[in-house]
Amino acid sequence: MITGAGTAATSEAVPAENKRQFLLPAAAAAILALLFLLLAFDSPKYREVSATLSPSAQTIAQAPERAEPGTRIDINTADLSQLQQLKGVGEKKAQAILDYREKNGRFRSLDELTLISGISASIVENNRELLTLS
Repeated sequence: MITGAGTAATSEAVPAENKRQFLLPAAAAAILALLFLLLAFDSPKYREVSATLSPSAQTIAQAPERAEPGTRIDINTADLSQLQQLKGVGEKKAQAILDYREKNGRFRSLDELTLISGISASIVENNRELLTLS
């Protein structure tokens, strides 16, 4: 029977001092690698590349800008892109507003928007200050 076999492969066989000498440089290298990755992926070039590759980034880039405070949108004359500037109104809801207006004529009140499927009273209230009627 062989005694003491296999002890060289256990952690007990490596002195604690040697472990520290290995772990400190390894930890420093890991921290430096992490910093490098953070800086590399935050560069404008990476953002440009990721925007061209990421479908969700493309969707965000194509999303219409929201109406600026003080800007009024006339629901009787607004086009698709202008209606999409309203809070809670995307392409489908904007198109529904245009379809309703085409079928029923000019809006007589802002509350008439709630007759359109998908346009809730809260959407009208959230946009009341942005909307106008001609």
